[in-house]
Amino acid sequence: KYRIYNTYGRINYNQIIAPLITFIAAITLGHNLNAILLFAIIFIANASSFISFFYKSPLSNRLYFRKSIAKIVVGRGVHLMLYSFSIQLITLSATTMVSVFYLPAELGYFSLAVSMANALTMLVGSIWFMVYPKILNRLSTHDKRANVMYLNKIHDYYVFCIDSILVVVLAILVVVCRFFPQYIGSIYTLRILIVGQIIISSTNGFSTLLIARKKEFEMTKIGLLSVLVVATVSFTVYYIGAKFYFIGAGIVAGIALYSFLVIRRALMLLDIRDIKVITQYFMPYRKLLMILLISLSVFIDADYVLYGVL
Repeated sequence: KYRIYNTYGRINYNQIIAPLITFIAAITLGHNLNAILLFAIIFIANASSFISFFYKSPLSNRLYFRKSIAKIVVGRGVHLMLYSFSIQLITLSATTMVSVFYLPAELGYFSLAVSMANALTMLVGSIWFMVYPKILNRLSTHDKRANVMYLNKIHDYYVFCIDSILVVVLAILVVVCRFFPQYIGSIYTLRILIVGQIIISSTNGFSTLLIARKKEFEMTKIGLLSVLVVATVSFTVYYIGAKFYFIGAGIVAGIALYSFLVIRRALMLLDIRDIKVITQYFMPYRKLLMILLISLSVFIDADYVLYGVL
């Protein structure tokens, strides 16, 4: 509700307070910081955050229970949980493949790259987190023409900004890691994972439209199908003897399938079935160029090709 009323200060406090206090405690206490003290610190931080949400709340804090509302919330909550879990499985399945078929050191490189990719996802997703309720509300209307115009704005501005940020940060990380050659293996993987992030950014707006139309279960099925594709491609990469970082190609394949099917299903709700239009939303030319150049930089191991994207 705080995002709806543009009261972001308390949201920021909630996100920052626990990690900040924990970090300060770790620096100041060092080895004296034990599990019990750490639990107490986190508990106090989260309790203060909880209390701040109740102070001068924009809506009533009166507690009540309605079975009809609870049934709806639990039903949709379960579907959203399964959908979110299926998306997490895309990366987890590939990481599992690396842990089973490759060396522990290679798993370390791969896991580090996944962590960096997740950090980038959180970075570019922070803006979406703030505006998500409003976008969900805008797309919940059944005015198909208005929905198309709104999705076009999201694609023209927000998605383009996401892709640009991802490429710029990747280029910076490539330069930084040249000074730390022990992490080069992670950068190879990260380049491939960034390709997946660029592809899935196309679903921004379309996935929100499906959620607004209560199609979470369909998205879950698409996610699980994508996991199967990830496992199949990843095993094929191992079978042909490719290096561990090419397991990331399985993630890219799964994300590509997921993104295309989500966009296709959302556009079908708007009575758009033209495959050319669907493809334009899924893979516009600028996005395709980014992907081709990043992929080329992996295959020929040339950083200057990556800078061509900029």
